[in-house]
Amino acid sequence: MNANLAALLYLVAGVLFILALRGLSSPESSRRGNLLGMIGMAIAVVTTLAAHPPAGFGAATLVVFGLAIDSLIHFFNRLSLEERIEPRADLAIRRARVLVGPAIILTTLVLAFGLGVTVFSDLPSLRLFGFICGTTLMASLLADLVFLPGIIMLVRKIWRHRVLA
Repeated sequence: MNANLAALLYLVAGVLFILALRGLSSPESSRRGNLLGMIGMAIAVVTTLAAHPPAGFGAATLVVFGLAIDSLIHFFNRLSLEERIEPRADLAIRRARVLVGPAIILTTLVLAFGLGVTVFSDLPSLRLFGFICGTTLMASLLADLVFLPGIIMLVRKIWRHRVLA
């Protein structure tokens, strides 16, 4: 990655962090502030990994994102089934999380700890692979069960206002 592009992306991330702090000053703008902070952090992390990729990062990234997306697909599949039964989005999301949550938790923990065992390897690239797998899978679990329902509700609220306008 070009150093100028990386510097620009870090600047954008910094501005988003500042806007996030400003957005947290009142309850009315706190959702927007949190969203700006999450976007800023994502930009900063992706820029750091793209500018200075660790050895063996490409293979680990593909494997872990594939596993993380698998649980996301299962959540959305269950959510679409629950929305046919329950028209209210908050209740459909709650039912989907209750029905699919235990399976997502169990499989993610088994995969994270199973792949995370490689952290104890003597090979540095295998240690890195285990660390990346374990960390990313645990972050995926947190995102699927905590942040995803809130983001779905926020997007639906914004989308509903745009359709009605």
